[in-house]
Amino acid sequence: MDLNRTFTHTHMERDIKFSVTYDPQTHSFNVVEDDSKNYILKFSGKSCIG
Repeated sequence: MDLNRTFTHTHMERDIKFSVTYDPQTHSFNVVEDDSKNYILKFSGKSCIG
């Protein structure tokens, strides 16, 4: 099961459209920005604190 979300964020007076899909099997996010920039966010499971 994939979870999807689309939203718009205004940055420096420019609207940026995002489409994000979460993959619960890999715990990663596939992000598409303005229908042209595509990247994947992954969590390593390691703490950033300490």
